[in-house]
Amino acid sequence: MAQGSQEIFVSSAATKEFGVVLESHNALAQKLVDLQQQLETVKLAHEETLKAAAEKQAKDEERQAAAQKHEEEQNRQAEQLETLKARIDEIGKSHESSDEKLAALEESTATSLKSLQLAIDELGSHQAELKTRILPKWEAELSSQIKKLEKEVLSLRQSGDARTEQLSKASSDLEARVLAECGAVESRLRPQLEEAFRRLNKAEEDLGELPVDLEATAAEGKKRWEALAAELKTSMEELRDFITSQDKQYAAELAEVYGPRMDKLEGALKQADYERLAFADRVTKELASLVKDTEKLSSCDDRHEADSAEIWRELGRRDKEQKESLEKVVKELRTEVISCETRTSDVAQSCSVVVQRQDAGQSDLLRRLEAEVRRLEDRLQAQADSVVHTIRGDEGARIRALEEEVKELARQRQQLAERLDQEERDRKAEVEGAAGGAEKRAAAVELVANARFESVRRALDELVIEFQGYVKTENARSMDVARLEALVRALEVRVWPWRNGAKDRSPSPTHAIPQLPQSKYPEEPDWREWIKKRPATARGRKESMNGLEGSPVGPAITAIRSRPFNDRSDRYA
Repeated sequence: MAQGSQEIFVSSAATKEFGVVLESHNALAQKLVDLQQQLETVKLAHEETLKAAAEKQAKDEERQAAAQKHEEEQNRQAEQLETLKARIDEIGKSHESSDEKLAALEESTATSLKSLQLAIDELGSHQAELKTRILPKWEAELSSQIKKLEKEVLSLRQSGDARTEQLSKASSDLEARVLAECGAVESRLRPQLEEAFRRLNKAEEDLGELPVDLEATAAEGKKRWEALAAELKTSMEELRDFITSQDKQYAAELAEVYGPRMDKLEGALKQADYERLAFADRVTKELASLVKDTEKLSSCDDRHEADSAEIWRELGRRDKEQKESLEKVVKELRTEVISCETRTSDVAQSCSVVVQRQDAGQSDLLRRLEAEVRRLEDRLQAQADSVVHTIRGDEGARIRALEEEVKELARQRQQLAERLDQEERDRKAEVEGAAGGAEKRAAAVELVANARFESVRRALDELVIEFQGYVKTENARSMDVARLEALVRALEVRVWPWRNGAKDRSPSPTHAIPQLPQSKYPEEPDWREWIKKRPATARGRKESMNGLEGSPVGPAITAIRSRPFNDRSDRYA
């Protein structure tokens, strides 16, 4: 731009003839240059003005945003202040309700502590009674019952051994008697058989002609022996059924005899405390099993006795039947021998064969009878031995189980005592903890009560001071009123001497001045009307203290009413 401005100018030295024109031209060019510079400065100023306006507008917008934000912040703070005030009111109400609840809680805590102390004392007395009286009594009763059961078991064992020995002796005696009876029967039958053999030998020649009859007789004898065997079998079955029925009957009788006793024992055991129920149940079950074993033992003993008696009766009956059958057979043989003596001797050989057959059958029958008797004796002896062995094993197991149960009961009693001691210690610890907590709470309540009492005392002291000031003020006012009244009376005596001691309160004397007609204008009230309204005493009229302004008592009342909330707010802050 400077080069352009230099190009506009024309040097005056080159053309002196047009010097004036060139000078004017140069002056005009200079003005143009100055104008252009001014235009540029104006443009720059305009640009700066636009920038300043933009900056100012931005600042105004920022200021408006800040003002709006500040206003929003103030609104939010106002809302927070309102919520805070509401919250403070709620906290004050909650503090009042909490104070009421605290008082109620203190009362309930005191009653609960008393009831807890009473319960602890009662629990201690019950535990002492349980340890000193009930547990030793239970132990003594259980030990006595166990000793009785041991004595009964020993007596039952001794009686079982004695009965077993008696049964063994009876079985040996029975065996001896059976052998003796068999020997006696054999000794009685042998002469008769020998005589029959002689007669048969004599008549065998005559019996040769009667082989058919002898065969029929042999068949009949065989049938009789078979019938005798069947009858013996049926008699054994009847004997077994009879023994079974007697066993059941004796078991029922034994249950009837020992049932009430066991019921009484179970009733006595059921009277124990709830902590001994399991033990009582186990003891009852063991006693029931022991009673069953005892009943089984007694039933076995009685069954052995009944079996022995029945065997003796059966043997006597069988002996009698055998004797009768033998007598019948002998009679028949005699009749047959007598009838056969007249027969020929041709049948002697066949008769001898028949006699040998009969001897063999008789010996076979005797062997079978002896084997059956031996089998019955062995069976009875085996049953008795098995029963005795079972009873002894069961009784030993029962006694061992009872001993283990007694040890287990002692251990359980020790555990129960330890558990009771532990529970007592735990309860003492809990009670001590509760007592400590209650003491702490009582101390806190006492501190709160002391703080409240101190605040109330301070407010009361301030109230007393303010009331004393009020009394002093009232006394001074009453003295001023009295002085004013005396002054007024003195002035009245001086100004209106006729009123001194007069009943009429007129403004003029009645005896000196005649009565004037009543004026139509009302008179001004006398100052004595104010005296009627003055207080009768120095104490002012009692007015409501709510919202009283200008009273010296008002600030004290306000201070007292506002102090608990401030104290509470300071205390709970």
